Amino acid sequence: MPKRWQPPLQQSLAKPDSASPSSNIGPDSPKGSYFMQALTVVIVVFHVIFSVAMIVLILLHAGRGGGVGEMFGGGFGPSNMRGSTVVERNLDRMTVAAGVLFAISTVTLVFLLS
Repeated sequence: MPKRWQPPLQQSLAKPDSASPSSNIGPDSPKGSYFMQALTVVIVVFHVIFSVAMIVLILLHAGRGGGVGEMFGGGFGPSNMRGSTVVERNLDRMTVAAGVLFAISTVTLVFLLS
């Protein structure tokens, strides 16, 4: 009697090969140490925090209106003529810092997960 055909998914579940991602997890695998797994989790948590910070900081920037500078009184009187306020400059610095940290965490995750 001929052998019954099984779909490729069932064949891979029945007989795991070394190329499957689940075989790389565990203390005996080269990249699967518990330290590396914990480090990956920590970096993912920081990555999410940096991404949320980027969203919030970008939304605080001035669009068509005055932005965060006007919220704290920067839009009244002659202070409107001198350009960006101290609050807006600090907001720019925080946005750039969050962007750099986000980029660093992205590159780190690429190297850890590849």
